[in-house]
Amino acid sequence: MRLVSESDFRMEPIEISPLTRAQFGAAHTVNQKYESLLSPVTMPEFEALVAASPFARQAFGGAAFIVAFDESSSYSGENFNWFKERYGRFLYIDRVAVDDVLQGRGIAKLFYDHAIEFARIIGAVHLCAEVNIDPPNAASTAFHVAMGFVPVGEARVGHKYVQYFALSL
Repeated sequence: MRLVSESDFRMEPIEISPLTRAQFGAAHTVNQKYESLLSPVTMPEFEALVAASPFARQAFGGAAFIVAFDESSSYSGENFNWFKERYGRFLYIDRVAVDDVLQGRGIAKLFYDHAIEFARIIGAVHLCAEVNIDPPNAASTAFHVAMGFVPVGEARVGHKYVQYFALSL
């Protein structure tokens, strides 16, 4: 199912705004579409993630979104806890998804630029994320390295093996 079409975005500027209840359905659909790269969540779990997040943003009606947590968030994901045990002030990017028709427009980078700005405002010292290395997500690894992230650890999380990345702010 396509949430947007090429004609929906043409050459208009990309508007990033808070992810609100109005976009939950579209964002959850994109999450499900890419759950092998992210992780599966039910709609109530997705709503709880966004409610616990100090930084949840979207573009194109939820067809692209980012959800992140700082060290004080009431979130307890395994990857988030890995960073919480090792870092003081940080913003952890839990998930980013961009529907396939929107990919290649720089939306993920724009989300990360906004996340960096937000992280600096709240006094975070690091922007953190994890990337699947088994099953591999080579595009995400290359993206993070190009953004200046450095590998800081690895772990087995469920059926996945992940690499942790941090960007010093």
